[in-house]
Amino acid sequence: MPIILVLIVLAVGALATAAMALVADIRRREVLRRAGGAAAASDDSFRSVLLDARAGVEDTRLDRIITVMGGWWKTDPKTESDLVRAGYDGSMAAVTWGAVRVASLIGLPILAFVLVPARSASQMMLLVIATCVTAYILPTLYLARAVRFRQERIVRSLPDVMDLLVLCVEAGLGFDAAVLRVAKEMENAHPDISAELLLVNRKVNAGVTREEALRAAYARTGVEQLRILVQHMIQSERLGTSVGKVLRVYGQTLRVKRKQNAERKAATAPLKMTIPMAFLILPALFIVILGPAALQMIKLFGGRTIGTGTVGGALVP
Repeated sequence: MPIILVLIVLAVGALATAAMALVADIRRREVLRRAGGAAAASDDSFRSVLLDARAGVEDTRLDRIITVMGGWWKTDPKTESDLVRAGYDGSMAAVTWGAVRVASLIGLPILAFVLVPARSASQMMLLVIATCVTAYILPTLYLARAVRFRQERIVRSLPDVMDLLVLCVEAGLGFDAAVLRVAKEMENAHPDISAELLLVNRKVNAGVTREEALRAAYARTGVEQLRILVQHMIQSERLGTSVGKVLRVYGQTLRVKRKQNAERKAATAPLKMTIPMAFLILPALFIVILGPAALQMIKLFGGRTIGTGTVGGALVP
């Protein structure tokens, strides 16, 4: 059994390594194409071992089937957006996600087949089907959970960010310099919003307008409060009002909303505790209270016999 587990781990590692090598080869060809133009991409000196091994060979039906099946594993736009919103925005995020999906779909059924004993073929089939469904759903649930938690962390950090932005703007810094300063100050306390503010500052320095950079931050996070902040900043620039005043008012609004959200969660806590109490606490409480009485009743009526016998230790005709 340990040998089988080692083989499974090696197989998954080989698949992940092959996928990473293929993506690295594609990226290398793209860099060469941009550097040397179309001629460099078609030159024999830039041929790829992984992608051009069958160049010049007529496509067969098997090749077309492999191409179609390979397209099934492409990451759809929604999954790519969820990966970015969860904080996995690296160049290898999509490949890693695909490798995790493949590893879970292959590894969990094999582990279930090896570790869980089954008495019949039907039980084994049901077990494998259940593990396949679990392996297919589990990564998606984890990604949705990561997105939700990151959005909650960003929402909790926004009032502090607004206060620091107000201090920097009223101290004489421009909005872009204030964003950079706040991003550096919040790096340890709130790393999620710090990374987004740094990205906004880099885009503005690269020539992107402030409005587009802030809208991109909303698209990357999916936090509604950032969209409202973008609207306030646009209205402030169009109407000529003070940016510091806008940020101060919006920061107070965010704090009020955060307080109301905490009060709402506190008010719904007793209702959420009803189900655990009903199914976990109350049965144990009933056993402790009614258990001795039930034992006494069993002892009292356990000695009764039909006709002449004893009831509770007393002789009856």
